[in-house]
Amino acid sequence: AEDKHGALIILDECHKAKNLINEAGQPTKTAMAVVALQDALPQARVVYCSATGASEPKNLAYMTRLGSFGHGSMPVLLHSLEGAGMGAMEMFALGLKATGAYMCRSLSYAGAEFEVTDCPLSD
Repeated sequence: AEDKHGALIILDECHKAKNLINEAGQPTKTAMAVVALQDALPQARVVYCSATGASEPKNLAYMTRLGSFGHGSMPVLLHSLEGAGMGAMEMFALGLKATGAYMCRSLSYAGAEFEVTDCPLSD
């Protein structure tokens, strides 16, 4: 049956599409496919799932549904974040979390055990 809310795209391990903007100047096929899918279904809802947070603004470029938050476009937003430094990136992530657009979870270490062992090395 068709969902009354329309299509839903779930991009698991979406960080694999982070190379839409890279040093080589050539986006990866994965990044281009993720953007093409979002473009092909403009009314679809999108869920980006990744355990790896974005460390650099350019790594968010494939997340075209995030919006540009008052900037002219996503590239303008990314350029602005890049120029403002890591603090701006942290504030941006906090804003996304506050609106429910970004979720971050940490794994619990409850019940985990470890032992420190000295291991002698030989030549």
